[in-house]
Amino acid sequence: MLVLSLLLQAAQPTTPLPTLNELQFEECLTLARTDPPSAIMDATMWARQDGGFLAKACHGLALGNDFRFAEAAPLFIEAAKGADAKQDDRSARFWAQAGNAYIAADMATDALGALDNALKSTVPTNAERADIEIDR
Repeated sequence: MLVLSLLLQAAQPTTPLPTLNELQFEECLTLARTDPPSAIMDATMWARQDGGFLAKACHGLALGNDFRFAEAAPLFIEAAKGADAKQDDRSARFWAQAGNAYIAADMATDALGALDNALKSTVPTNAERADIEIDR
């Protein structure tokens, strides 16, 4: 019986399975890269169905891939604030994406604010911090 218990424990995944929101986020990101207009529609509906900050981030990416940078930036900011509230490590990325969208929209002052917030967030890697510093 002890052997069976140990085998069952060993068979348990060490990393948690992704949530439905995480899976939908990955699907939305893929669609945003290949078909931005469809991703914009999907992300809008997902956000209305309480998709949270992940829906906002995907919506922003889809808008950015559709060259609608001024519209994308506020969505990235909403995503970053949502990620900050959940202490999600992706908040720095979302702040940086907002900064980049503002740069592309020729809104330098707004870009600085977003990039400063990215640097205040927990940045997962030194490479990301370096990229944010360069953008700033």
